[in-house]
Order: sequence, then structure tokens, then C-alpha cells
Amino acid sequence: MPTPEFVAGLRAHIGHDLLWLSTAAVREIYEETGVIAVPELLVAVSVSEVVTYPNGDVVQYLEVLFRCRATSGTALVNDSESVEVSWHALDQLPDLGARTLRRIAQAMAGTDRAAYAFSGAEKVLGPVL
Repeated sequence: MPTPEFVAGLRAHIGHDLLWLSTAAVREIYEETGVIAVPELLVAVSVSEVVTYPNGDVVQYLEVLFRCRATSGTALVNDSESVEVSWHALDQLPDLGARTLRRIAQAMAGTDRAAYAFSGAEKVLGPVL
């Protein structure tokens, strides 16, 4: 996906300096996979690590994670951000990395409460369990 115009405009003013961006749910799912999804539960609100892209742009994301239910569409690679799209049973997930697998487990835990996390928690709260 090309850089959105509003981000390019901000970059014209701040260069490669740190820029806070937020993540999305329904639109991103459709853009990347061709699947229409309906959010069922706010699972987590967190902050990503700082990311530096190859062009030098530095970003950090406010992540809003929803558990969604697919309602229509066909799963396919729908844009240049994805290289593969597929469905998996929960007990047959590929290696997605520990952070992603924790988030999937959190979304499927059956709780009706959102979780939160933020960088620097230990500095504010001390050791966090």
C-alpha cells in the first residue's frame, strides 16, 4: 500500500523523525485479504516498539486489537503488503512469532474485557507481573 497522503504531508514537515500512527481493523482486513469482517470484541490496546523503515522513517503504532468474525469475501492476497493469506485451525497455526500467538490466544480466551499494554510500564509501575 502506498504511503497515505496525510502521512506524506506530515513527513514533508518532520522528515524521518518519530511519527505516531494508529492501526485499524475492518478496512485493513479488507485491503490486505479481501475478507469483510465484523469486530466482536475489543481485545487489547497497546503501543508497538519503535519501527525504523528502510527509507529512514521512524514510527510507533497505537495498536487497537479487535477479535473479528469473517462475514463475506474470499481470502486472497489483495494488496502488496501481503504475500500469503490462509485459514488455519487454532491448533495448527504456523510460526507467527510469540507476540502474535499471545495476541491470538488473548483474543480467543473468551473474556469480555480488553487488555492493555504500553511501553515503559516498568518505569511507571515497577516490575509488572
